[in-house]
Amino acid sequence: MKRFATALLASTAAVGAVLASAPAASAESNTTTYASCRGTLSRSVPITNSSGTVLSRVQIWEYGVYRESEVCVKNVHVGGTVGTTMWTMVSIGSLYDRGDYSQYAGAIRTSGDWYGSYDIHVGGANPANPDRDYYCFKVDGRIGDHWAPNIWLCYVFNSR
Repeated sequence: MKRFATALLASTAAVGAVLASAPAASAESNTTTYASCRGTLSRSVPITNSSGTVLSRVQIWEYGVYRESEVCVKNVHVGGTVGTTMWTMVSIGSLYDRGDYSQYAGAIRTSGDWYGSYDIHVGGANPANPDRDYYCFKVDGRIGDHWAPNIWLCYVFNSR
């Protein structure tokens, strides 16, 4: 019995060592990510499945004013997806964070001349208009196979 218990402990330790050296959930980012966003929540856009259940929310936060402002985006799991590891992604322009997450993807921050939630457009094509001198970045969010609707974050050139 003693030999069996010793063999069992040795094999359990070996399995534990393999699990301890296994890689964590896969994640990839091309920018610095943060645990949270600072400032004011300007918009929260739901990502739903085909039956209308909200799976996550793409959050857009604003901090600061004018040319010293910052926008932060995060894709946060809600309801039954909280604690469930799923492919989750958030991006703003060419900056992204994606991987197998159980709580959220992001937060991604970018500075610029952002001003007010009226500069956030949900749905439709890119609303940029060269005649009015404003430019838009696309904000994307995905959880599993479900995408956020088009989200555009726009700012005006030389307005302030």
